[in-house]
Amino acid sequence: MFPPAHGSSSSHSSGNESPAHSPLGPGFGLAAMLATRSLITVRGKQATDGVTGWIYGTTVQALINEFEAVPSASYLFEDHRIVEAMPGAHAKATAWMCRVNGPIEPRDGRAICAAVARGETPMDFEIRADLFLSARPQGIMFTTSDNGTVLAIAATLLRQHAAAALQRRPADIASPDRDVVAALLDRDGMSLRGLETERFPGFLDIGIAGVASEANPATRSVIYDRVTRTWHTE
Repeated sequence: MFPPAHGSSSSHSSGNESPAHSPLGPGFGLAAMLATRSLITVRGKQATDGVTGWIYGTTVQALINEFEAVPSASYLFEDHRIVEAMPGAHAKATAWMCRVNGPIEPRDGRAICAAVARGETPMDFEIRADLFLSARPQGIMFTTSDNGTVLAIAATLLRQHAAAALQRRPADIASPDRDVVAALLDRDGMSLRGLETERFPGFLDIGIAGVASEANPATRSVIYDRVTRTWHTE
């Protein structure tokens, strides 16, 4: 028997819901049950210092595919590709990506690639860069000067987690509003686990734990309504 997830689902049940449900969902096997998607953020002392951190349970390509387009931005990839519009579902597998607010001239692109090869962060010298993602053995390291990007990363993890539970594509899952994500995201980030995700006929109940104590039970939750395709916090 699996332990109850986090106790919040019963408060959202209605008389029309079946009492029988799966705590994992049909898409969650044992590996997914134990897997964790998480976002760990480290914020600078000043608001202008930006945010750094780690992302676990996804890939650079999957993040890029889910980000909304930024009309003024250009994207530079580890193979020296420069894309002036969001690559979306056509993004290739990549080890890193740098987003720049404005066009990227070939000389600028070469300088950024050289800096990354030296182990430097492009945002330390390219003042127009506002996001850098880099795949590492332990996860994805990120740096951004845009707090909205942190919310977009968290929203992407929620969509991917819900899609895995429902055996759907992330594109089939509606993106949560920024206000919902902001209410869920602690200063240090958030952690999503299959063990604390319950699938009901009409909705998905996702438990969320703090990243500082991933072994502890979830402390909050979010509901994804499968009928209206909307997200709701408690």
